[in-house]
Amino acid sequence: MTTNPFVNRVERDTNPAFYAVLNSGGVLCRSCVIGEQHLILEATENYLQSGWDQSGYFVLNIEENTEDYSLRCSHCSDLIPRNKGWQKG
Repeated sequence: MTTNPFVNRVERDTNPAFYAVLNSGGVLCRSCVIGEQHLILEATENYLQSGWDQSGYFVLNIEENTEDYSLRCSHCSDLIPRNKGWQKG
């Protein structure tokens, strides 16, 4: 089974301002990254086998919302919170 390092990062780090940037141009909140891992892993497998994924669930990057007060998840429409100075250790 294919793993995705971006999914692993979101599972490890509890920062609620993290979100996934998808190849479809959409974004997923932390909860949807975890909840829709099966679609993300399937998209990752497709990309690794053919170099292309049409599902739109291929994760390009994990980013932290530091500026956008109105950023919403493309899947559940929940507001992705802005990081208000949250810092690691």
